[in-house]
Amino acid sequence: MFSKEYRVSVKKFEWKQIGNFVKRVAIAEKYTPPAISTTARTDSEQKQILSKYVVTKVSQGWRVELQADFEAVLLIGTRPNHILHLLLSVVTFGLWLIVWALISMNGGPKSLTASVDQFGNIHLN
Repeated sequence: MFSKEYRVSVKKFEWKQIGNFVKRVAIAEKYTPPAISTTARTDSEQKQILSKYVVTKVSQGWRVELQADFEAVLLIGTRPNHILHLLLSVVTFGLWLIVWALISMNGGPKSLTASVDQFGNIHLN
C-alpha cells in the first residue's frame, strides 16, 4: 500500500558453522506488501495516508520539495560542490578530474513523486 520497497522481518535465529566459527544467523522471511485496496476513501483519509507515507520517507532521509493534498515530491541527495572539485583538480594537476566527472554524472538530488488515488493506494513515479 505504501511503497514498492520490501522489508525483512526476522522471526528467529539459528546457529551456523562458518569456517572455524559458530555464528548466530537470522532466519528472515520476505515482507509482502498489503493487497491493493479497492474501497473508496474520503479526502481526509487520502490526505492522512499520504502524510504517513511522507513522514516515513522523511525519517529515511528524504526531504519534501512540494506537498499538495494528494501528491508529494520528495528529494534525497545534494548537488556536488564544484568549487571544491575544481580546487582539488588544480592541486592534483588534473588527476581529480576523473573523480569529479564520476561524481557529477551520478551525483545530484534524486526525486520521487508519490500520489495517493481515490482508494488510498500510493503510486510512485
